[in-house]
Amino acid sequence: MKVFFKHETQRGSRAMRERVGRKAAAAAFAAAAVLAPGLARAQSDLAVTITQGTANPVPTGAPVTYAVTARNIGAAQSSPVQVRLELPTSLTTPTASGSGFTCSSSTAGALRTFTCSSGVLPSNQSRSLSLSATAPGTITGDSQTLTVKALVNPNDLAREQGRTANNTATVSTVVQTLPDLAPSWAGSSTTASAGADLMFELALRNIGNRASGDAVLKVSIPVGQLNFSRFANNQFDGGCSAPDAQGKFTCRTASVPAGGSRRVNIWSRANSLLEGGDRLLSQATAELRIALPTPSGGRTAAAFQPLGTSERNERNNTSSLVTTVSPSVDLQVELARSRVFSCGDRRTVELVYRVSNRGSGTTTRNTQLQIARSSACGLNAYLQDAPLGCVCLTSTLPEHHAQNCSFGAASQTCPINTLAAGATREFTLYVEGAAGQNSVQVQATVDPNNVLPESNEQNNRITTTHPL
Repeated sequence: MKVFFKHETQRGSRAMRERVGRKAAAAAFAAAAVLAPGLARAQSDLAVTITQGTANPVPTGAPVTYAVTARNIGAAQSSPVQVRLELPTSLTTPTASGSGFTCSSSTAGALRTFTCSSGVLPSNQSRSLSLSATAPGTITGDSQTLTVKALVNPNDLAREQGRTANNTATVSTVVQTLPDLAPSWAGSSTTASAGADLMFELALRNIGNRASGDAVLKVSIPVGQLNFSRFANNQFDGGCSAPDAQGKFTCRTASVPAGGSRRVNIWSRANSLLEGGDRLLSQATAELRIALPTPSGGRTAAAFQPLGTSERNERNNTSSLVTTVSPSVDLQVELARSRVFSCGDRRTVELVYRVSNRGSGTTTRNTQLQIARSSACGLNAYLQDAPLGCVCLTSTLPEHHAQNCSFGAASQTCPINTLAAGATREFTLYVEGAAGQNSVQVQATVDPNNVLPESNEQNNRITTTHPL
């Protein structure tokens, strides 16, 4: 039989009471943690988001950017942060960077991965990354959807203890083929003379990789400065309207193929009252009307933010042409003097023609003076440019052929290369015939082929009749 002393019994009872108290305290704390989570040990909770910075859809071959944010929405500091970015290799020239991050990349098959590491993240703090790439230049069909994924701490999800739903985010990028309309004034006049005829060649080009739909080209020419004459070589199947009182008109076409164009020539005449240095502004703006295809993946087109219009690039939709008025050229021919010589039974008429430039500008192209005579004129007639010794003769004097002049039985021509404002040139014509022959009619014309734009063409010709 065991005998217990009183003080030992009291000491055992005290220990038992302490054990019971500790268990009760732990149970009470656990119950309180359920009712008041803040009393439990604070934990971190990492979340990641990714958004596309550029407009969606994006044209083929265009740059595309993404913004990635890692945030600690928990109550405690996180472990070191790692963000992994996964994107298809069809998004070329990718780069990833962010303040406080160190990034490296790797490629496996059709997937490119960026791993970006950073330090711990305090509660309610965030860090950002930027991802940029280039959309594929060619795709299958009219559109293609590419997925870009962001993951935060993908190798340390155990610390999240079930709060992992916000550790992954994705964004869908729709790549589309698009038309790109660009007007051009190629082949048009950039200089003009007052009163001259001008030809503007206006082209509507599609430099995109998809045929356009209904396209409208809105054109304006400076009314009062240019007087519209006509359209020529018009390739716009919808035609062009006549310019209105403000010099505005439109040309329409049902489609412009990718890499193709529609062209029209516009003929106008510069106002004869324009002065040298005046600037004429013509402008053309393209507008495109085409429905975009509905993106794949169950989304509608309204779920995306298209470009300002359905074009690849709007910045090249307007083209301007400045035509500068050159100092005017005004050539005039006149009979300066004439006289008759008698030589035996033959008579010779000497005719001196003066060509002058009454305008304010120098001739910019080669032209000529043409002398045409009636059939009564003798074959020994010839033309002489007295100041320079250039002689234009009939075929009876072949030694003068090297002067670049042409001649025939009824006319001679001599070149006028450059004639400055206010300058003159004189040409002498000798007409021989038998005495008693009736008369000869001579017509002198400067710039007979209209190669020079002139402010006045009414004084380019003179006709005289001379007895023999």
